[in-house]
This record gives sequence, C-alpha cells and structure tokens, in this order.
Amino acid sequence: MRKFSFILALLAGAMLPLTAVAQDSAKSSSSKKKSKNHSSKADDEADSASQSASDGLDMKEDQIMLNDQATEATRKGDYAKAEQLFLAMLAIQELDFVYMNLGRTYAKEGKCLEAAEAYSKVNSAPHYIGFERQMIRDTTSQFVTDLKGQCSARIVMSCNPADMMVQIDGGKEMKCTSTPLALTPGRHSFYGKTGYGFNTVTVEAAASQTTEAKIEVIDYEAIAAEAGVSPEVIRKKSKLFKALGWSFFGVGLAVGGVGGFFMAYYGLEYNDKKDKADQKGGEPTSIDKSYYDLRVNIGNALIPAGGAILATGIILLIVDAVKIQPQLKMIESKTSSFHIDPVLSPSFSGMTMGFDF
Repeated sequence: MRKFSFILALLAGAMLPLTAVAQDSAKSSSSKKKSKNHSSKADDEADSASQSASDGLDMKEDQIMLNDQATEATRKGDYAKAEQLFLAMLAIQELDFVYMNLGRTYAKEGKCLEAAEAYSKVNSAPHYIGFERQMIRDTTSQFVTDLKGQCSARIVMSCNPADMMVQIDGGKEMKCTSTPLALTPGRHSFYGKTGYGFNTVTVEAAASQTTEAKIEVIDYEAIAAEAGVSPEVIRKKSKLFKALGWSFFGVGLAVGGVGGFFMAYYGLEYNDKKDKADQKGGEPTSIDKSYYDLRVNIGNALIPAGGAILATGIILLIVDAVKIQPQLKMIESKTSSFHIDPVLSPSFSGMTMGFDF
C-alpha cells in the first residue's frame, strides 16, 4: 500500500501527497507496533533497535505533529509556513524525506539555491523508515531535474568589496561568489552588507541567459577621511575654531579693556592736575605731560588692537557655527541614516528597512 501511494505522489509531482503518505505511514507503523504481542519488553526494545539500525529511523512524536501541520500548510499553499515547520522537524531529528520535502517547499517559493542545498543533503541524511530509501532518492533526483528546469536563469555577482555578505530575495545569507547562480527567471533583489553599510540592487534575470548583478557598498567614512572631511576631522576642526574663537574673544576684551583703562585713568589724572595748575595760575611741568601722554598713547594703541583680536575671535566662532557645524551634521546624516529599500522576488514583494552607521 505504501509503495502504491508513493508512486501516485511521484507522478503528481507535488509534495502534499508525499507528506500525507509520510503521515499515514508513520501512523500505520505506530499502529502495527501497538498491535504486536511481544513475550517481553526487552525483546520489543531489541527488535526496535535492530530495525532502526538496519532500515533507518522513525519519526518522533513531535515530528509527526509538525508533519501534519506542514501537510496542511502545503495543501493551502502556505509554503512559508511549511518551510518553517520542516525546519523545526530537522531541528528535532534529521531525516532524508524531510530534506526532500523542505527542498520541494523551497522550490515552490522560488528559492533555487536553498532548494538545491536541501536536495543535496538527502543522500547523506539518516533514512526515514516510512519509505524505501531508493524511492526517496529517485524522487529527489526527479525534483532536482524539475528544479533545473525551473531555475534556468543564471546570475553572476560582482561585489565591491569582494568579501561582503549577500542575501538573495531575503533568503539565506551567503558570501559573495563569482560562481554563476541558478535562479528563476524574473526580478531578484540582492542585499549586500558590510561592516560599514549595506546596499540593495534589483536584477532582471532572463531564462537560459547569464546576467551580472553589481553590488557596491561605498565606505563614505573612509573616503571622507582621505579627503580630510571625515566626522572626526571636522569635529577636531570645530573644537579648534571654538577654542581659538573664545580665546581671541577673551584676549581682545582684555587688551581693549587695558587700553580703555590707560586712556581713562591717565587722561583723567592729567586733566585733573592741569585743572589744579590752572587754578593756581601755572601749568604741569613738561615731565608730567610726557608721562601722561605716553600712557594715553599706549591706551590708544591697545584699544584698536584689542578690537581686532576680539573681531577675529567673533569671526572664528561665526565660521564654526555657520560653516563647520552644518557640514558636520550633513556628513553625520549621511553616515548614519535610515534606509527603506524595495525587495521583489517571485514569491515576495515588500520593503527592507535599516540603518547605516
């Protein structure tokens, strides 16, 4: 009965009958085991161990439950859910027929690379006793042939930098490779990621043709650093302008203040003595006048010098506020920005979101 059901599944070329047969087979096997009368528990365990060693492994109870759910998801065309259920089954115990069904599910989703990888593990995985080993291998071979016909487009990736990690249509992350990849004809999204950023490109792949997918992630910070406009360089420049600006501002005020003091103090003192001399009918001596003139002249010189220094400090602060700070904010917004990129594939269309930092 199991062979007949399996042949029907193979002719139909669908995974649903195969997983259903697996379910029936598992239940039948469990029923038969319960109906047997063994002379002792030890003999029963010995027979079970002998069967597992020679024929393969049976599904565990949790796997049977997950297989039922995967069968139902496949029947409804919910291949994404079926994929997760088969992966959960493999996390419990690896079985060849589970890898085969997982590969078939990937193929239904248009995930050619993942399907090929799953099929490649069928022959090396532990055998499931619900089917004959050769039948599973023959069916997998047919599925691989179907996959080659389905995934007839070839894409060669060209990555800069060459060691970036890439995801195709939101699938499994892989290293960038120059080996041609077999994909389904149509539009594909390539997501490249490095330690300093990411980029998404879309490529239209034609059947029986080879198309190049160029993925480049530019290190803007490295380029900016080489040009002397990296955020760190600009921050240092801003700190320097601020320090010099406030220093010049303070020195200018001090120098101008000293000049004003000299002019006011010595000028007033000279005028006071001159007034007193006028009241007495005399004039200050020539030595007194030259003494005050020197100090007033020093004050006259210090005031414009202080004003020039003060103006220089103000200019430096204005340059930092008007030019350097906006430049820093612009570069930081480019190196730490939010991205929304489209992702399109035969089985999914949507948006990817992330931060560059």
